Amino acid sequence: MILSVKNLTVHYGPIQALRGVSLDVAQGEIIALLGANGAGKTSTLNAIMGLIPASGGEIALNGETIGGLPPETIVRRGMTLTPEGRQVFSDLTVEENLLLGAFSKRPRSAFAAAKREEVLTLFPLLRERLTQAAGTLSGGEQQQLAIARSLMSDPAVLMLDEPSLGLAPQIVDRIFELIAELRQRGLTILLVEQNVEQSLEIADRAYVLANGSVVLSGRGADLLQTTGVERTYLGRRG
Repeated sequence: MILSVKNLTVHYGPIQALRGVSLDVAQGEIIALLGANGAGKTSTLNAIMGLIPASGGEIALNGETIGGLPPETIVRRGMTLTPEGRQVFSDLTVEENLLLGAFSKRPRSAFAAAKREEVLTLFPLLRERLTQAAGTLSGGEQQQLAIARSLMSDPAVLMLDEPSLGLAPQIVDRIFELIAELRQRGLTILLVEQNVEQSLEIADRAYVLANGSVVLSGRGADLLQTTGVERTYLGRRG
């Protein structure tokens, strides 16, 4: 497994947010992490990425322990996170946002230049906006920039936190097409997403969280056919 998480626990003061979460991600898979609001999805990604401290458990990337390492070191080890809400640097240009994504590869290096061209080929709209301030982009354009910025570090594993949140339906479809294309290019993806049906349609496997614990897991296609999954675990009526 390229990413392995075992018995991960997280506390925010006296509140326990994660209760022994375990999951595995194989090379080239799309894994969906689903659950209602407050189930612990973002906490899981942030703990894996070293953005918040874990109270317990083990996290391994390519067989090497990364628990307790700072985020910048984890990026250099080959994993990155596109956060919820995009969080682009609004006052910086599209070009400057992309260069910041390549900090671990030396932004002015030949490798970063080659990666920039690869990313702009994947996101041709961004090539047209290179000198534009990121804050003036539409929501869908900012989401593409946020993903492109993550790709500039040349990750083996990309974690995406709610990439379709707040976007128009046609833009949501494009984001899911991009995710599927990234997997075809060999990237491994751990996806947190509110759009359950589209997530399960592209996911190889999925884990469902409730109250900080994994309560269900299986192949995406199987969970898509499981009666009551959304109603029981995801806070949806049906």
